[in-house]
Amino acid sequence: ASIAMLLFASVHSVDDNGPADYPSIVAAIAAAQPGDVILVEPGTYTAFTLTKRLTILGSPDQRPKVTGESMVTGPESLTLAGISLDRLLIDNVPGPAVIDDCEIGNAPFPVGYFLGGLQCQDCDEVLISRCEISGGSESSADAVGLAFSRAHVVDSVLGGANGVTNFWSEGYKGGDGLRCDASFVVVSGCSMTG
Repeated sequence: ASIAMLLFASVHSVDDNGPADYPSIVAAIAAAQPGDVILVEPGTYTAFTLTKRLTILGSPDQRPKVTGESMVTGPESLTLAGISLDRLLIDNVPGPAVIDDCEIGNAPFPVGYFLGGLQCQDCDEVLISRCEISGGSESSADAVGLAFSRAHVVDSVLGGANGVTNFWSEGYKGGDGLRCDASFVVVSGCSMTG
């Protein structure tokens, strides 16, 4: 069924440096209809907010970089694949939320209002596969935080932040690789530190 849906979806191209339908992910999301596919070429893009069911795919040659804090809130489902993001918050997704072959985290501390690489809350079917997710450096942020969610994490590397000591405090403890609050998670073939 999902392959058939992709066959009838409109495809939008994004390239910050050349010929494409749109110069930014934000513009492509605004123009796309639920179920559409957005293909993102290598480059550097600003954070986005996604509120509708879309598939966003990065270039297979080199991941596009999304700076800042991207948010997904309320679509019935989503797929993000082959993208590098500073931070990602996924909230209130009742259907499948697929995050595949992405790099998330490693942003300067702090970015936005939440800490950590990937945070999922109130999500029913999260699949994280083949990803490298970090809580960042010099903070107490977790790589992945789950709250009131169900998730499968497969063949991924999760690393909590290293912590920091500075002159005005005794420092922060490092972050967890995976933190679960009132959540159910299945982990397979992963490496976790934190």
